Amino acid sequence: MTDIFAITSLALLGACVGSFSVAQVYRIRLSQLSSTKKLTSVERAELNKLKKIKLTPKKPSVDRSKCLSCGYQLAPLDLIPVFSWLFLRGRCRKCKKTIGFTEFLTEITLTIVFPLSFIFWHAPLETPLAIAQFTIWIIFLTTLTILFVYDLRWKLLPTFLLTTLIIAAILFVLCSYDTIFTVDRLTSVFLAVTILSGTYFILHHASKGRWVGSGDWLLALPMALILQDWFLAILTLFLANFIGCLAVIPSLARKKLTTNSAIPLGPLLIIAFIIIFFTGSFLTTALLP
Repeated sequence: MTDIFAITSLALLGACVGSFSVAQVYRIRLSQLSSTKKLTSVERAELNKLKKIKLTPKKPSVDRSKCLSCGYQLAPLDLIPVFSWLFLRGRCRKCKKTIGFTEFLTEITLTIVFPLSFIFWHAPLETPLAIAQFTIWIIFLTTLTILFVYDLRWKLLPTFLLTTLIIAAILFVLCSYDTIFTVDRLTSVFLAVTILSGTYFILHHASKGRWVGSGDWLLALPMALILQDWFLAILTLFLANFIGCLAVIPSLARKKLTTNSAIPLGPLLIIAFIIIFFTGSFLTTALLP
């Protein structure tokens, strides 16, 4: 009964956090554009649009979500995760313009991933330290979600979110103090960071940012710390690039992309990391002698 309550609660929390995450993406975008001195014409138009609908008011206490098309302040019935999108058929109640599918998909994803995290967690949540580690994981997932959507839309990973991830990952590792501070484990963590984050760091500097952005190796760093295993780091690196090939090659064949097109690596890394995090134990047992 306790597990059912926890799973249900986490599913509801995931739906709410998904809705919150997408809303924060546009507020972060507004802040980023407002602080940038030199904007392209497209970015200037985007900034003017966000300012026009007053996405972020002067008083945070009266901050409310709004339609990005007409500025309509969403009513409580418009803010029920998943169900409001389905009921309104993905459209604004006032202007009837389409609300992006990203919002709905993000809510559904976290509705599934949060309870799955509880079901497949590596240790019983019976001690304060274990509960703290799981809470940090939820915060980590939330930050990853915001980064996923942001990078997918604008091919950019905000630095302060990457800093949040790194801090969360360090705290996550410290919660495993009883097993992490051994020579074998520390060596494995060092190799994981070198393999996953180091590879993208080298590619970024070797290409002067043409192949890999500066944010990608920083994104890989906390992932390596969370995985704490060199073999899982290799699998994550391989899977991210494999997913990228599956996504990019058909578009290249249809000439929707060229070899010079910018591809956001962040979402690929995030998908690969989540898959490996949940399946790592099984894969290690199955693939290593």
